[in-house]
Amino acid sequence: MEFRIPRNDDVMVYDRFQPMPGDLQQAVAMLAGEAYRDDEVINYFACGRGVSGITRYMEILLRVALRYGWVSVVHNTVGEPLAAAFWLGPGQTSLPLWYQVWLLLRYGLGVTGLRHLPRMIFDLCALDRAHHQAMLACGFDHTNHVYLLTIVTRADQRKHGLAASIMQPVWEACD
Repeated sequence: MEFRIPRNDDVMVYDRFQPMPGDLQQAVAMLAGEAYRDDEVINYFACGRGVSGITRYMEILLRVALRYGWVSVVHNTVGEPLAAAFWLGPGQTSLPLWYQVWLLLRYGLGVTGLRHLPRMIFDLCALDRAHHQAMLACGFDHTNHVYLLTIVTRADQRKHGLAASIMQPVWEACD
């Protein structure tokens, strides 16, 4: 059975067939940068560069989701993103090495700089290895699961059900 990206009227869905406009990509990455402002792990991967570094890091995740999955976005009436989720579809949890290297060189250098690049590569490989070991240990079969990379909501819009409106159609499709 082929998996179809779930859609509903309240959430816009972008993928490689429905491209996300560049200005919206930047706004969604900034939304995620703000949402992870105080996250120690993401700040570590952003080399302590704060929201600007995290935003750059989130641009990388956004590009991954747009190429190998989809991005769900809830907009306000003037088109600003209020909440977003980055998804990978079934069978898409292992990215090709060439694409990871390209992303790191194209976008990651802007976050890490040359000085921190070796540490970033080492840490991302260690994280990826630990992630795959954990998936194997619990019997995770990536070929028939949807993977949520991240979900964020603008601070002043939390507790209004926006994340649930993004996740509900995916839960239903997965069930």
